[in-house]
Amino acid sequence: MPSKEVSAKPKQSLKHHNTQTPKKAMIKPLASVVALVSLAACLVAPVMYFAGRVEIDSYKMVFLMASLVW
Repeated sequence: MPSKEVSAKPKQSLKHHNTQTPKKAMIKPLASVVALVSLAACLVAPVMYFAGRVEIDSYKMVFLMASLVW
């Protein structure tokens, strides 16, 4: 009966190595902050309009810009 040789392969670690550059590592937190600020603007703009604090044109512009950024 022929013997089968088993090759010894190095085990790969299940841990992911952090190979991101500092710029890439900053993008996700920055994008999260920008998204939260624009979401807040989307929520505050209608309240400000219905409270009579801003005119319709200002409301529309703020809501449009915040929606695009979000």
